[in-house]
Amino acid sequence: MTNTNNNRVVPTQSMTKEAWTTASPRPQRRSIIREFAVYTSTDGLPGIARSQIAFCNYSPARFDRLAGPFLNYLNSINATNTKDTETLTREQATLLRDYLQYRLNTDQSVAEYFLSLDTMLIEYFYNDQALDVSAGMVVMIHDNTQLHLIDISGILLAHGRKHKLRYKKKVFHGYLCSSLTTSSAVAPSTRYASSTKAYLESMSVPLSADWSTNWLSEIQNNYVALNVVFESTQVENYTQEASVGPVNVLFTVGDHSELWIGISFLSIMDVFEMLYRLCRYAYHSLKEILRHRYNQIN
Repeated sequence: MTNTNNNRVVPTQSMTKEAWTTASPRPQRRSIIREFAVYTSTDGLPGIARSQIAFCNYSPARFDRLAGPFLNYLNSINATNTKDTETLTREQATLLRDYLQYRLNTDQSVAEYFLSLDTMLIEYFYNDQALDVSAGMVVMIHDNTQLHLIDISGILLAHGRKHKLRYKKKVFHGYLCSSLTTSSAVAPSTRYASSTKAYLESMSVPLSADWSTNWLSEIQNNYVALNVVFESTQVENYTQEASVGPVNVLFTVGDHSELWIGISFLSIMDVFEMLYRLCRYAYHSLKEILRHRYNQIN
């Protein structure tokens, strides 16, 4: 059939009215717990569900493999008439979501356009021990049991270079920090790039069309090296002297106690809200199962 609602879409296998009907999404158990861990005010819990060191690729898709099929799709729906596979206009980029949806509706895969973690992460060492991409860790910088905070703004790493991320251990101020240096050495080096080339060719990584002649620049333009090192230990001692009288101390302690009780009450309410949402999700899931079985019997 042909979709009559959008004249630009090419014929697909199934474009019925029911296929476009979207049910209201209901949060899953994992999303409920993750939302609680991110937004709750309970001390110590918010940082559990958040990663401490994250790598974000500039683009999740490979443009050299996506540009050609996407251009053919644009020409088929008369959205453009060009053979330029190097750049995309703003109007063309807005149709990228429609193209991916079209491939999914026609039972075509989009996996060859995107990069997985095992194809991006070549080697991972911690204390000179090799790990795989499924391993994870949490680094405790403080001397207490509270997870440290990190800056929300991202740090851009230049491709083809070796970077070193340094942090200092401080008792009073424990941000994972702020000091990032770029080495003048090329990473991966020319000698190490040969083993990287063999590694990529042994995997099912879609390589560029000119890989055989331009593999060195492809590796140096798409991979970086990062060392996270402990730089120094800094201990700061702070002393305080009382500057208020006994009456002021009594009232101050009372104010802080009242504030602490209020915060603790809000934290408990957050826990109850999470439990309520989990129970409600289980109830609706059981209700849907029973309704489905009843419809099958009748």
